[in-house]
Amino acid sequence: MYRLYSRILFLVCLALLPSLSWAIVSDNPPTVPSAKNVPLGKSTSVSFVWRVTDTSSPGFVVTISSNSGQFCVGTVFVCTTLRTVNKRLSKTYTSNGTPTTFSIAESILVPQAVIDQAKKLGFSTVLYRRSWTPGGTFPNGAITLNITGSAATGFSINRQSMRFDDNSIVKLLNEKDTLKAKADVAYNGTGQLQGNWEVAGPGSTSGKAIFRNLLTVRKYLGSGDKRTLVSPPLPSDHVGNYMVRLRITSPAPGFEAPVIRYYVGTLGTQILPPQAMRLGNPADRSWLSKDTHFNWQGIKGAKHYRLEIYSKPQSIDTESTMPNAGDNQTSKKPIRLQGSPVAGLTLPSDALQTDLPDSARTRLKSGSWYYWRVIAVDKTGKLVGISPIREMRVP
Repeated sequence: MYRLYSRILFLVCLALLPSLSWAIVSDNPPTVPSAKNVPLGKSTSVSFVWRVTDTSSPGFVVTISSNSGQFCVGTVFVCTTLRTVNKRLSKTYTSNGTPTTFSIAESILVPQAVIDQAKKLGFSTVLYRRSWTPGGTFPNGAITLNITGSAATGFSINRQSMRFDDNSIVKLLNEKDTLKAKADVAYNGTGQLQGNWEVAGPGSTSGKAIFRNLLTVRKYLGSGDKRTLVSPPLPSDHVGNYMVRLRITSPAPGFEAPVIRYYVGTLGTQILPPQAMRLGNPADRSWLSKDTHFNWQGIKGAKHYRLEIYSKPQSIDTESTMPNAGDNQTSKKPIRLQGSPVAGLTLPSDALQTDLPDSARTRLKSGSWYYWRVIAVDKTGKLVGISPIREMRVP
């Protein structure tokens, strides 16, 4: 009798145990396409689809996910990591008990630094791999990135920057004033670019911006590597803060569309100057490294901060500063910067520090000097703070 009760108890406990599930990447191939070409000497965007199969028991709500990807050289399981991309991919469904394969799309920006590092290590290919759960954390799939010349890479978007038609990136104007935006697009190969000019108006820009379509773009980009696209006239019929972007949909870039802002209101004759902001790190004339950390002192009334990096000053007006330690001469700084930054990022008001993301680093050239500063914008889009200008060098 005791053995009978023990056996019944064992079977009940076994029935109550959760069924095992497993997420595996298809062996043939793990991605579609299984390989892509990337050019030596420049960054490029790559789009592909993961083929992931789940084997969970019926009735279970399963989330297949991967928290990050890695660029590496070697094999899928024995690979030297060059850089990590902290981007989560996931798919949730209710299992029917049979193996189910899902297609999960991804677009990534392959940095020039990763390609150059792989070549220096003696490799002609780079792997981009991911591990998928449930089922374990070991890498179980990768796409092969073949390092080639630019002509063999196909049509792809490398980077994109935004400015207004007067080359500014923050604009104040009266109601009904005319304004257009420009998108500077760098690309490889030739092909048709598709996207949408979009704007978010005062009704949503104080919270989560809701963009509406202004114009659908279909533009063939021929030989060359840069093109400037111009928006239709931007709306200025209501007072408030606006945001505008060109969201490229094909070929899919491996980064989010950059956004610039403008404010519509009644501009009086007296405009208060922006407050002076204090910078922390990095020090003036520092080298930019992977550990470089930017920070600054916040100001009252700021809604957003923007870190801006310029390739060179566009103004002939300069001012002298005290020499740096070890220098025997003063450093000339521009009083103001005009034109469009080559890189930068926008942060919320509670963010007073940041690292420079890969999407910004890939726009900087090795061996070049750059100017950088931080500006503050209030909830209406007005410029309310501006820092001194500092220099830095990319090794």
